[in-house]
Amino acid sequence: MSTIPVILLAMLAADSVVQNSYAPRGQRPQNETTRPTSASADPVRPRVLLRPSDLPRLKARCGVERLDPAEQDPADPVTFASHAAEFHRLLRWVDAHVDLAMEDGALYLPAFAHLMTGAPGRPDKYTRCIERELTRRQPYVVDSDDVIAALDWCWDALEPQARRQAANELARAMEPLTANDSPLEHYLFHPRLCHVAAALALRDAFSEGSVERRRIDQTLRAAAAYFEATLPQYVAQLHGRAPATTLRPDFEADVVFAAELWHAAASEPYWPRLAPVMRDAADVYFWTDTTYPGHFGALVHDFGTRAATMPGEADSALARGVADVLARRTGSPIAAWYAQLSRAITADDSVAAMNGLLLRIIHDVPDQPVADRTEAPLARQLGDGWVLMRSDWRPGATVIAFDAGQPMWLARQHYDAGQFQILRKGRLALDSGDDVRLEAVPARRGAQGIGRKTGEFDLYAQATVAHNCMVICDPRDRLRWRGQDWPAVGNQRLIDGDWKQLSEPIESSQRQTGRLLAFETNAHYSYAAADLAKAYAVRTVLLYDRHLLFVGGRYLFVVDRVVTEKPDVGRTWMLHLPSRPRVDGADLDPEMRRLGVANDAGAWVYPQFKGWLSADGGQGRLFVRTLLPDARRWAIIGGPQKVEQVSAGPHRGRSYVGGGHDTFEYWLTPFSVSGGMNAWYRLGQPVDLGPAFGVGAGWGRLEVEPVEAAAESVIVNLLVPQDRDEPPPPEPEIRFDRGAGGGGEA
Repeated sequence: MSTIPVILLAMLAADSVVQNSYAPRGQRPQNETTRPTSASADPVRPRVLLRPSDLPRLKARCGVERLDPAEQDPADPVTFASHAAEFHRLLRWVDAHVDLAMEDGALYLPAFAHLMTGAPGRPDKYTRCIERELTRRQPYVVDSDDVIAALDWCWDALEPQARRQAANELARAMEPLTANDSPLEHYLFHPRLCHVAAALALRDAFSEGSVERRRIDQTLRAAAAYFEATLPQYVAQLHGRAPATTLRPDFEADVVFAAELWHAAASEPYWPRLAPVMRDAADVYFWTDTTYPGHFGALVHDFGTRAATMPGEADSALARGVADVLARRTGSPIAAWYAQLSRAITADDSVAAMNGLLLRIIHDVPDQPVADRTEAPLARQLGDGWVLMRSDWRPGATVIAFDAGQPMWLARQHYDAGQFQILRKGRLALDSGDDVRLEAVPARRGAQGIGRKTGEFDLYAQATVAHNCMVICDPRDRLRWRGQDWPAVGNQRLIDGDWKQLSEPIESSQRQTGRLLAFETNAHYSYAAADLAKAYAVRTVLLYDRHLLFVGGRYLFVVDRVVTEKPDVGRTWMLHLPSRPRVDGADLDPEMRRLGVANDAGAWVYPQFKGWLSADGGQGRLFVRTLLPDARRWAIIGGPQKVEQVSAGPHRGRSYVGGGHDTFEYWLTPFSVSGGMNAWYRLGQPVDLGPAFGVGAGWGRLEVEPVEAAAESVIVNLLVPQDRDEPPPPEPEIRFDRGAGGGGEA
């Protein structure tokens, strides 16, 4: 590499001169210009995602050239040809596609093939492929990172005219990052990251004082400020995870891409700024994955219809390698576990799989410790408000997810602090409703309604009543939202807008909905308690805490203690059910029905009932029993859960439960509140229904209410998730311990 000559390019234009920046290591190019102090001043390429010092190590890994012993790093040794098999597989793929039009994201592959096998400054079949694609892909849009990497990695071997056109196009579109750019907004954030990559690639490609050069310098200065302060603040306050499951894959991929960009470009290693938090980014998948065949076991909450089951399920070009990068950069044994798991998944020949293979070649650490599920604790407190519990680590295990006060980062998050979900070979306690905001619309031959009127289905799906929460209704309250009444009563405190005021920790802001009071896990039980009063109006709720105690991997006790300012404030315990329930093994009694014209749908009231309710989901069954208060009322609302199918478009034949104006699946108020209506939707020709669409399509719900009005209430319910073919749980025995002083503790 040290004998490679510097290639001088002719002046192309007075204000737009593209200069060659390739030079031997340690040698400055002619006409060197000033570069940002925050990025390395060495103009040698590559500089996008890779450094020149990476190349000898990568060539050794790929079995192309042996590494000079003087360049071995004792802390990170390289074994010759350790990844030769992966590299030759990648090379075969590139050779088979090099003469074909390549899809977006694919240019990393021929560019890497040139880096490993080509001679610097000399064109080859890989650079000719890239030249063709540089022209064909213009104008460069959201996912142009592979274009930029290919331009950088093959710069000196590309035909000057193709290189100039690509550079001009990239510089013209460049916009700097600002403090207002959120990594939670993928379709805005990822293009800005691509602009940073382009600025790094082109930082000395234009003459001093040119419009393009000023734009590049501005972009790099803004990037330095963003990576110094804004991105670490976002990652730290989010605890490495997006607040809605639909955003999580893109957030992970974008943060990893951003960190890799700046790690290769900055004068000091960047990953140590993010690694302590991102080390735990994959934990949510590890503790929620039930590994049960045929069951989509991802944790689904808030908006959207996408939910990942493991790291790397985003759409961006390098997403498939997220686990490999996290494993290497953070040392996470759980990320390493997923990196191993992804190897079976990357056995196909898709571009995503090949890019994942590329990142494995770059980042794989063969001897890194890998998590052992059999040794992992049965519960995990994630730090972002969520607590996860498991019965065991076998396929089909019970998984319980508890929102112990996740902050409201985004306007479309749900008002569901304190909600819990239960999975066991199916979804047994649901997050009710699906996100159809952009799909059930007239432009796509769909509709949404509230009762007999047109209305947004989100008014149900986002409301507290749609979740396994405590609905607390003050008859004096009238909820208004953006100038209109909110038909779902008993909502938690309404919080609007997106949070971007990073100078103040979100945990200390008004967007915080609760705080974890206690967490413990051992071989016998897992326990979590949360103070959730802050999620509700301060003038209504004086105290509210929820306790989840999961005993022996089978019995879940949910204990709610509510203190309100006035005794007439209603409090309703909600449990959303996957299917029509049975009461003590029998169908719902028509004599108990209070709403509905037939027994397939309506509201059934069971006063003072002391038996079991059961409902099936997949191959699992949930039993529920109320233990306290002694004076209580059950209301069971739901049905008929009619399954419909999409009639046209890319999702033709897909099933859904849309409800109707005269049905009860998505009822907006507790039974005790008069004037209730059902939310509903119809799908005609939807275009974007992700794998998580349909997980909220339940039958209805169980409501538990104290009969006696009092300022303080304690509600205790026992839930037993088990297999469908297991016998019912034993009858519980309730004992009251009044304490040594004769007090009233139960």
